[in-house]
Amino acid sequence: LAGESPLELDAWNYESGEGHAASDNMLRTRKVGRVYPEGQHARIIETATDTADDDIAAALALEPGAQVIRRVRVRYSGDHPIATSTSWFDGALSSIAPRLLAPERITEGTFSYVARTTGRRATSWEDHYEPALASKVEAERLGIKPRSLITRGRNWMYDQHGDVIEYGESASTGRITYCGDITD
Repeated sequence: LAGESPLELDAWNYESGEGHAASDNMLRTRKVGRVYPEGQHARIIETATDTADDDIAAALALEPGAQVIRRVRVRYSGDHPIATSTSWFDGALSSIAPRLLAPERITEGTFSYVARTTGRRATSWEDHYEPALASKVEAERLGIKPRSLITRGRNWMYDQHGDVIEYGESASTGRITYCGDITD
């Protein structure tokens, strides 16, 4: 299983040929109407409303202490966990986009669902990735040993006005691949 050593981590990679960066998810959703490639799926393990700490509030451009929605998932390739992520949304969406609080998959992707239900358009993203050592919680979710090498990410999905639709934090055992079209 991935995570036993950096060499094993590099060697174990799901075979879809596509990564799992926010940018890949946005492009795939627009092209085929679902967020994950064939052979991959997610299980929602927690949904809740919460109070934004300083970091989450800053990421969503909200005031600290504002109500937020939290969705935690584990992503699988076949039966193997390959990533865990937490998505954060403005709590004001709880009545407009109630599926965010349901512990079920949103096949079109959460950012697409929010954009559709609010009349916004998802137009851009920002991804940050860095190597890290898995925390106990990340390791448990990913089926690896604590302190195994992972890729930790933060991503933002923006609407046509530059406002944050979704902020996410992730941990991955696999390689992240970017690909896309260059257009004017």
